[in-house]
Amino acid sequence: GRPELPPAWVFAPWLDALYGSENVRRVAQKLRDRGIPSSVIWTEDWRGGNAGPGGYTLEEDWRVDRDVYPDFERLADDLHGLGFKFLTYNNTFVVTECDVWDEVLSSGYGIHDAAGATYTFLGVTFTNTTLLDMSNAAAREWARGVWAEGLALGADGWMADYAEWLPTDIVLASGEDPLRAHNLYPGEFQRLTREVLAAAGRETGWFVRSGYLGSQPLVQVFWAGDQQTDFSLWDGMPSVIPMGIGLGVVGFPYFAHAIGGYQSALALYRRQFETS
Repeated sequence: GRPELPPAWVFAPWLDALYGSENVRRVAQKLRDRGIPSSVIWTEDWRGGNAGPGGYTLEEDWRVDRDVYPDFERLADDLHGLGFKFLTYNNTFVVTECDVWDEVLSSGYGIHDAAGATYTFLGVTFTNTTLLDMSNAAAREWARGVWAEGLALGADGWMADYAEWLPTDIVLASGEDPLRAHNLYPGEFQRLTREVLAAAGRETGWFVRSGYLGSQPLVQVFWAGDQQTDFSLWDGMPSVIPMGIGLGVVGFPYFAHAIGGYQSALALYRRQFETS
């Protein structure tokens, strides 16, 4: 399928701004004061974040964190007033002790094992995690409602992250082969994202990091992932070039990556962030 042409604002630089409402405002105002071209503020810790021994980590809740963003609605208005689109972050992980864990568990919205129990695995946060069962119509409808809440508060879209983690030894509500469903899962996440955005009247300006055959007409922008902040061949800047070329060849023309890399855990160099 042919990808749609994104709205014009997709093609300007985007900026990731975190650490709460006031810092996001500070960053946005600084961009405008200095005449730095930017069309989007992306706030990936809108669901919460914590500073710990390993650095600042995102929380895996599904709804806005009012401790970090007590005035989320006003922040959205302020960013729109400065001419920014305001993007957030969502994925399909349901982590033990997150804000929707009990709801998902009691309603059976997660994936299951052969005995009928909720299937968990060690996820990206090294915590027991399940996934939203995209083959379960009730689970999709529930997720649609939760994700729409962020849009109702003023967000314009989000990063639809991950979706490549579906285990292949699970039982799905549809009864379909989980090995086949594994590759199709990202497309189902993307389809649901588009449905939620369309129902809220939002332009489809959002981005992903996984996909499969059939994702081409669903995906707006493909993101390169968490490259290191260096020039190493294995996962630094040189790894971005063949990735973008490969995506273009298979029908994903709108591609982006983090300028200067995304993380410094194993990098030779580190970006310096001004936080005050």
